Amino acid sequence: MRGRSTEEGVGRWFRRLNMLSFDQDDIRSEAEAFAAFMHEAVRAYGLDAARITAMGYSNGANFAAAVMGLYPDVIRQAILLRAIPVLDDLPQADLAGAKVLMLTGASDPYGTNTPKLAAWFKDSGPISTSRSSRPAISSRPMIWRGQRNG
Repeated sequence: MRGRSTEEGVGRWFRRLNMLSFDQDDIRSEAEAFAAFMHEAVRAYGLDAARITAMGYSNGANFAAAVMGLYPDVIRQAILLRAIPVLDDLPQADLAGAKVLMLTGASDPYGTNTPKLAAWFKDSGPISTSRSSRPAISSRPMIWRGQRNG
């Protein structure tokens, strides 16, 4: 899935004003539309909402975290890669029983904002894990299917 907002021709879940400032009204409006979509999809297709896991990278992870705060019944399991808090005021939400895995790179320049989101999740009650890791990218040439890539 992709969001309805765009930035330089790329689909996003919500508008960004600058690298660390986000359109709060757009986040809330898109989260409301996403929640309505998910509720209808679960109803119309007979999906088991407890078995749905949201996985997002950067903007997608940030959006999933925002949806969890604004509509706690919509996403109950999430894998969030490079997530930071995008809501200016993180809402009080009952996420007891939800499951969240947050992953960020140790060298991620925006990773300094991740602990605030991890602390919010911890206070909101989900079973959560937050991990930081070194990049798994090597500067050495790789062999792929017997061909050397450099």
